[in-house]
Amino acid sequence: MESTLARWADKWAVIPTDGSALLDLLGQHPADGIICQYHAGDEAGLETLNEIGRVHPRIVRFLRCGRAEKPPSTSFTGVPPGFLWNDVQPEAVDELLTRALLVDRWIANDAIRQLLPQIHLLPALPKIYTGVVTELQSSSASMKVVAGLIAQDPVMTAKILQVVNSAYFGLPRQIASAMDAVLFLGSERTQALILAARVFSLFGTANCTGFSPELEWHHSMEVACLARAIMVAETEDTVVADQSFTAGLLHDIGKSLLVANFPEKYSEVLTQAQRRGTAVHEQEIELFGTSHAELGACLLAIWGLPLPIIEAVAWHHQPSRAIDRTFSPLTAVHVANSISRERASTPPGSLLHPLDMQYLGELGVAQHLSAWQAARRSAE
Repeated sequence: MESTLARWADKWAVIPTDGSALLDLLGQHPADGIICQYHAGDEAGLETLNEIGRVHPRIVRFLRCGRAEKPPSTSFTGVPPGFLWNDVQPEAVDELLTRALLVDRWIANDAIRQLLPQIHLLPALPKIYTGVVTELQSSSASMKVVAGLIAQDPVMTAKILQVVNSAYFGLPRQIASAMDAVLFLGSERTQALILAARVFSLFGTANCTGFSPELEWHHSMEVACLARAIMVAETEDTVVADQSFTAGLLHDIGKSLLVANFPEKYSEVLTQAQRRGTAVHEQEIELFGTSHAELGACLLAIWGLPLPIIEAVAWHHQPSRAIDRTFSPLTAVHVANSISRERASTPPGSLLHPLDMQYLGELGVAQHLSAWQAARRSAE
């Protein structure tokens, strides 16, 4: 594992040690994360990991083991450790650690820590999504099997067909089967729509005056499609472009948690934002202490979505908070969200979600704004 993390010597300081010396070492050198090698029956190692959880509750813990080994059934102190397979790729280790530390930072925020216990309507990761991801990760992945999984859920099938036949995709012919829809969308966008359909179903459980689930869905679809188009235009990388689609579709996922769990309070957010002429996320911070962006990112991180998507959701209003200074899904979603909100603003042209021009300038793409806006107009 040392050689795996050595590639990020400028990011992670790797200090190998055995279990007996680990607690003493942590007393001298504070750590962000611990990765412990696990072998079946290693109760002493598990107890050491538990002791770390008691003495250093903020340290993110991982167990590394072989795929054939059964994970321990031990009751862990605090947040249970994550699991890493022995053959895990270095990129996956870096992303898992970074994602875990981001979640820890957000949850450590006083406002989010106080808010989370009050959220009783919290969507679980859809079983159909887990099945689709498992199939796509197998060596014999089949889009036919994926389509079959989706077809087992009539509501999900109807939603995906509704979306793929909408004006956002502008197809010359009607798609009538889950198989054709999956083949057109591809794996990433199919997964994104499964998640979005589950989350947006929460809106139907709440009566929040001033909030329109239909308008929110259309906005999210518009941001998703525009973010993907922007990424393709800038990088020609369809993989990252599909990640941008996912991030755009889920960028306001935190609103579903707030609307479903605090409908009256969120209605007050909307009323105050309209009365004062301020952005909704600013009013969220005033009334909840945090915004839908950070809250949504926490949920996606718990679900294990890729780090670029989580960061795009967390910072789509404040992209300069991100450490990464490359053109990423965060960039595409930030721009797409701003353009979409500007078009829908009242009065026309007023902008409550301004672009971070300093951030875009640092990336060397500020001059591309007119082209992105033209892409939005051509899609109408």
